[in-house]
Amino acid sequence: NKFVPILVFARNQMLRLVYLDKLKYKMENFEFLKNYRNPSVKKLHYNVTAEDKDAELFKALVYMFPNLSNISYKAEENEDTGNGVCFERDTVLDHVTSLTVINAHVRSLVNVFAEKLEYFEFSPGRTGEFIDDCIGCFLHRHRSIKNLVLGSKNGHSSYFFISYNLCQLIVNFLYQLESISIYNFAEVNKSVKLLCTLRNL
Repeated sequence: NKFVPILVFARNQMLRLVYLDKLKYKMENFEFLKNYRNPSVKKLHYNVTAEDKDAELFKALVYMFPNLSNISYKAEENEDTGNGVCFERDTVLDHVTSLTVINAHVRSLVNVFAEKLEYFEFSPGRTGEFIDDCIGCFLHRHRSIKNLVLGSKNGHSSYFFISYNLCQLIVNFLYQLESISIYNFAEVNKSVKLLCTLRNL
């Protein structure tokens, strides 16, 4: 039964961490999971192939585990990566302090709010879109971020550059920032000089 492993996640109240790696599945409907909750799971790491553009299982698991404090979503990079939005609209993550989103559509950030967020890592998929506004709005809603990672040192991220404008938004909104890692600056000298004005960095 292809549902059995997923139902184990829902029913095992001793479970604290769920790690799914390169999962391939043929299910199209996850409505059967809506009646299940497992408040004991605190960490969800979801690493999948790029074919999982809709991230429906990931969305269902986020809903199933209401007390998550650490969420990591990573898809393999290819030409089509970035088509999928990995969070449902109006997803509120009450307990999440650490969020990693790698190779998902930048619109994923519009759909999620985590009031206690302290660590945030993001690298978009190959959307080819201007993304400063989406990231900027996310940072504006999450001013509690203390550790920020944008871009990726692995993979081919030439399609994604951190603009000076985005660095201005970081300085304006993340005044509690203590550490930052940025890959692929558009204007490195000017941007680094600006970021160095952050007092807690």
